[in-house]
Amino acid sequence: MIETNCSDEDGDTTAYPSPTTRPGPPSADAREVELERAQRAECVGAVDIDVLYVDDDVMVVNKPAGVYVEVIERRVRSTAGDETTAMCHRLDRDTSGCLVFARTARARSSISVQFRDGVVNKTYLAMCAMDDEIDVAAVEVAAFVVESGHGRAKYGLWRLYDVQDIDRALPGKGNKVKHASTTIEVVRVIENATLDWKSSRAALVRCAPKTGRTHQIRLHCASVGLPLIGDVRYGGPLRAQITSDARLDVPGALLHALEVAFEHPRGDGSTLRVIAPTPSWGTFALNQSQ
Repeated sequence: MIETNCSDEDGDTTAYPSPTTRPGPPSADAREVELERAQRAECVGAVDIDVLYVDDDVMVVNKPAGVYVEVIERRVRSTAGDETTAMCHRLDRDTSGCLVFARTARARSSISVQFRDGVVNKTYLAMCAMDDEIDVAAVEVAAFVVESGHGRAKYGLWRLYDVQDIDRALPGKGNKVKHASTTIEVVRVIENATLDWKSSRAALVRCAPKTGRTHQIRLHCASVGLPLIGDVRYGGPLRAQITSDARLDVPGALLHALEVAFEHPRGDGSTLRVIAPTPSWGTFALNQSQ
């Protein structure tokens, strides 16, 4: 087990666990790309709200990629004319798909507890580069589970840790390594793709996170040789051309919250299941021959 000695502001030295080596720190080019994307997202004004489901207690909208969730929340409240409508979870800036809002205090309490307790079923689609070392025949047979620790490392970056380090302290007051678990299923493998990466294979992947850690899917996919296309922060390629005449639009990490299911907060035991339309890059990948 690798440990790092860090000194806090009082000069005390503590042995902290070190993160795993994959993915490594972002390059200078990656940081520049991330800065440009962040600046572009900050310039987004009003956005159209695509409502996937709504009733007296719950609203689920189809968040567009490249927009911060705070922009969506302000727009939802403005459209509904109700400042009490509240976001129940978060999606990354570049992630599209199902974003859940509670319209009453009762609904907010119920749904938030379900997210906290890990009983909300979530399914994501991701478009990934695929390491040449991955055995395609093996991963196409069945889904597999990635288990790890998760937390902040040096400079505040989110990183993975060995499962044996779960619950150990990390730098910063109250920080510790937390458990993270994701089920990954390779849906479609595309050979002979053109990527600015070390491999020429791409894969459409379905992910079901059991826990809800920051950047969890992106980190777990990268750790097994499936970095998301566009996810330069965690080692993914910036550009992708899947066939000789089809270049993917890669404005950010290609990740989509496809489906969410949870117990309806009305308390009658019913399950609310909402599915967002598959993004164009996912449909395109599904239409490629095996």
